[in-house]
Amino acid sequence: MSTDSLPLKDHNLLIIDDEVEVTKALTRQFRKKYNVFSASDVEDAFEIMENESIQVVLSDQRMPHMTGVDFFTKIKDKYPDAPKVILTGYSDIEAVIGAINQGQIFRYVTKPWNPEELDSVISEAFEKYELITQNRKLTQNLREANITLEEKVKVRTSELKKLNTNLTEVNREKNIYIGIIDAIFNSVPGLIYLYDEDGKLVRWNKKHELFTGYSSEELSQMHLLDFYKGDAEIQKIITEAVKTTFLNGFGETEAALSKKDGSVIPMYFTASKLTIDGKNFFTGIGIDITERKLAEAEIKNLNQELEQKVIDRTEQLKIAYKELEAFSYSISHHLRTPLRAIDGFANILLDEYALSLDVEGKRLFQVIIDNANKMGQLIDELLSFSSLNRMEIKYSPIDMHNLAYSAYDELTGKEEKENIKFRLQNIPPATGDASLINVVWINLIGNAIKFTSGKTDRIIEIGSKTEDDSIIYYVNDNGAGYNMEYSNKLFAVFQHLHSPKHFEGNGVGLAIVQRIIEQHKGRVWAEGKVGEGATFYFTLADRKDNKNQLQKNI
Repeated sequence: MSTDSLPLKDHNLLIIDDEVEVTKALTRQFRKKYNVFSASDVEDAFEIMENESIQVVLSDQRMPHMTGVDFFTKIKDKYPDAPKVILTGYSDIEAVIGAINQGQIFRYVTKPWNPEELDSVISEAFEKYELITQNRKLTQNLREANITLEEKVKVRTSELKKLNTNLTEVNREKNIYIGIIDAIFNSVPGLIYLYDEDGKLVRWNKKHELFTGYSSEELSQMHLLDFYKGDAEIQKIITEAVKTTFLNGFGETEAALSKKDGSVIPMYFTASKLTIDGKNFFTGIGIDITERKLAEAEIKNLNQELEQKVIDRTEQLKIAYKELEAFSYSISHHLRTPLRAIDGFANILLDEYALSLDVEGKRLFQVIIDNANKMGQLIDELLSFSSLNRMEIKYSPIDMHNLAYSAYDELTGKEEKENIKFRLQNIPPATGDASLINVVWINLIGNAIKFTSGKTDRIIEIGSKTEDDSIIYYVNDNGAGYNMEYSNKLFAVFQHLHSPKHFEGNGVGLAIVQRIIEQHKGRVWAEGKVGEGATFYFTLADRKDNKNQLQKNI
């Protein structure tokens, strides 16, 4: 079924006729367009109109007990908006026309009716109903709007009276605020300005007059670039700054402003875009930066002096290093000669006069020999330590796993290996000076071997972990350990946290480790507990720095 065949919602048509066949014929004609209600007499019609919302009534003129005109006359006052249509024969047409003239009915159609004519009349009746109801609604809305408008007028009139009463007070407060703003405007230490889009000075503060030396009348005729006459470069800077301000809403620059007396003052300017009544302006502040420029010049001079001092100091340090190197070589040479003599003569006496010496004498000679050897070893280590500062680090990829294992293998014999549980993790490679990092492994692993010598279940573990993109290598042992209170002495030269009677050493090895690690831009530290062992950690430069150093070497 198409939508055209559906009855229109709220289009209710009442058909009144005492002839059943007529009622059926009319119902068939209109039921596709309207909601059709039918009555065979006026009593039924009254009941339907009481219970249903009927918009149009179509009635036969000749009805039992009451004519159609009489029925419409009776319901006119109660249902004034519903158009009423009469079906009549020619014999009753005068009475019907009289009723039309009196406004009791809308239209009439003669019997037998033309369906198209009747359909048109009913359609007009519904249209009239729509116009009547719309007009009634509009009238009601207009009446309500008039009432509302009158109330609003009363309220607005009352508000206007109050506003008029307060107008004087508002104007007084406005004048106070204007005075405060002007006072602030003129008390700001810098220049305040407002320029239009063409660069004409529109407004300025009193400081502008006092600072530039121009009068108010002169400033009112000036253009932005008038303050930079004779300097095309500065004018270009100012022009670009203005363009930036209008483009981005804010701009800033530094420029030398020319005063009326010809003096030039370095200034710092800020500007913000402003739109007033659809026109573009920019406003901002200019600050005298003479003192800042003088300070910058002084700092520049100081930096130049400092750079020269650094150059001089560097040259002095180079000379000092050369002198220290010569001194170290001289000390080494002059100390080794008497040490070799002491060691040599002590061995001769011990060999050739052994029969003349008692047990204590032999022991004392051995003590002399051992200490001479220790002194020689100490001299070697001190020379190695002092030479680290002069060594150039040669960066290359390092297989840390093989280097650590080689150091352990070098430091332990077959029998000692059997007494140590040695655990070497698959530690990652690094970048650095392989010969120097080898010294680090030898010293750290050597310490672990030395300080576990008193244990029956000796354990040494070498591993690594990653924290914050840095690889941390470590050597852990279950040896003698140390008191954490003395951690600050661990890496100092000639410092011993254990008695030399129990653990031999010159107190230089860990200082060498620290110096090498620092040269690689890493760090080294330790954790320990007396009787439970110690762990020494170290890092090298992070991976990015190592990569850069490696590229430099390549």
